[in-house]
Amino acid sequence: NQTDEGCWIEERTGCKVIISGWVMLAKKELGKPITDKQLEFVLKNQSPEGWFPAYPFPNDSKNSTTHPTLIMIWGLTEQLRHNLIAENNKEKVRNAITKGVNWLIKTRKRQTQDFQWTACPNDVEFSHLPSYGLDGMVISVLHNAAE
Repeated sequence: NQTDEGCWIEERTGCKVIISGWVMLAKKELGKPITDKQLEFVLKNQSPEGWFPAYPFPNDSKNSTTHPTLIMIWGLTEQLRHNLIAENNKEKVRNAITKGVNWLIKTRKRQTQDFQWTACPNDVEFSHLPSYGLDGMVISVLHNAAE
């Protein structure tokens, strides 16, 4: 299900921004583009710093999350790479990917040996907690976005 604004809805929790990333990836596999409304929803929910929230939260850096950001960048990258983005939207999508990549690089924890990224890098309560498995996903998305 989807709202009029283009947000995909999970039955238990309502509108979730992150679902749009998974939808972009699934549609890429089918060779189908996301709609203009879906793309507008995605781009509208990216913060000026480049991160994406899991839910449509206010633009507050404590709501920044690594997992939704990498899924959204992955989805946008794949839609763009497979020429599923309309010509008039390609520059906006490239800019969104660049902002997201820059945010992921900026939030990398260089001092640690066990993990490089945390789930919520700007949340004091959670920023120190490791999110094992996230590192591999981030590195893969950064690699694919650079191609």
